[in-house]
Amino acid sequence: MTAHEALVYLSINTIEDADDAYETQLFELKQHFLTKPVLWKTAEGKLKRLVQLQTAYEALGGSVSPIQVPLVSMEFSTNFLESFSAYYARRNQLKQMIAVAPDAITVTNGVHALLELEKAFVSPFSELEDWHSDAVVIGAEPDVMLVQQQLKLQADLGRTTLQSLYADKNNLPNELLLALKRLSLLKNYLVP
Repeated sequence: MTAHEALVYLSINTIEDADDAYETQLFELKQHFLTKPVLWKTAEGKLKRLVQLQTAYEALGGSVSPIQVPLVSMEFSTNFLESFSAYYARRNQLKQMIAVAPDAITVTNGVHALLELEKAFVSPFSELEDWHSDAVVIGAEPDVMLVQQQLKLQADLGRTTLQSLYADKNNLPNELLLALKRLSLLKNYLVP
């Protein structure tokens, strides 16, 4: 990318405005990943924009110092309440890193780590049939605290694994059933 193309891409007139334009566009892209579910089909275009943003910034002489994306475990317990809690804790750790990321490279690496975490967490769902035929809005994030509370109640009843929850799906509260259905559908949206 030439310097002229970089100026056009960043929508600026002078090289002196490059830092501000870079930070503004980076902030907008980070907000997308922090406020919306991170799915490959919705992230793909934004990841390409991050690469273009970084390329344009560097073409104008900008330099960055990417930070290391924290390594998060992709292993989960067979106890679904523990897995669910660990998944959200790890997901929040990665989202916090994205929030403070100083550059597009770090954001891109963080989003890829989030996608890998999502794939690892939802992989057990592929062993099960559909949860039920009710429509589910994939973009609506369930209330994590409510789901954890309902999973705890199910664990008290002896339903601790995903398989036992699935086997007794007709006796689950509707909110929990919808959250599990949503999670079961994620696998369809996480791969290119």
